[in-house]
Amino acid sequence: LYPVSATALKDSVLVSIEGSHYRNALEDQPKVCLAILASMSVHLHLRLRDIDTLTMASASRRVIHFLFQERNPLTNRIVLQVSKRLVASKLGIQPETFSRILHRLVDSGLIAMERRNISILAEEDLAAFQ
Repeated sequence: LYPVSATALKDSVLVSIEGSHYRNALEDQPKVCLAILASMSVHLHLRLRDIDTLTMASASRRVIHFLFQERNPLTNRIVLQVSKRLVASKLGIQPETFSRILHRLVDSGLIAMERRNISILAEEDLAAFQ
């Protein structure tokens, strides 16, 4: 039995590969093996950064970090793919706190919000916001 579980938040495709076939592919294709190791390293780095953010940053900094992480760099827009409740949970804050921080950022003229669509209006000011 497995010590963890997962739930898809949106429609997904799941692929299952038998362990022996996977191991053979890694042995036969060293480039694939190295690519998987590199991908795992990147994911580990991102999770460590998330842990650091959750333990060291204020709720406002966590929300701002999330906005910069999720934004489209060309448009400075964020489309929330999941509910605000799930985003708040990921950030380690209550949904009400998440909403209050977003509204404070709107009132400060740093972001604009329409339902699940958020636009960053003042990137440098948002980055400096406390």
